[in-house]
Amino acid sequence: TIITRRKFDPEATLELVTDGAVELHRGAQAIADAWSTVLGAGARHGFAVRKEIVAVDDATIVNRWEGTFGKRQPCRGIESWRFGEDGLVVEHRAETFLTVRPAHELRAQLRLLFGAPRVALAFARARRR
Repeated sequence: TIITRRKFDPEATLELVTDGAVELHRGAQAIADAWSTVLGAGARHGFAVRKEIVAVDDATIVNRWEGTFGKRQPCRGIESWRFGEDGLVVEHRAETFLTVRPAHELRAQLRLLFGAPRVALAFARARRR
């Protein structure tokens, strides 16, 4: 999907959370520029996704997606889109997880331990109970 300025309200916001790193973009042009960067990088590295609608109402769409980055690295995410009365996007949030592995794998456990040691230890203690 190509995201263009015409679909976003001039004052819209885009929040991208990628593996915990947050970016906030304000305004249709900033959003178009951000998506151009994301989609360009994805195209160069074989990023492919399959999306599924999770929830819809008059003003909001929520979808989740799964895919690969670099043709082998599994990734996934969730997005929410809020629309104004004119049908333009006023808020888009996308949360992306680029390194998705089963929780029992050592690499996944180490990543959690080094990235969020308190959380990793709390989970380990809870599992022992």
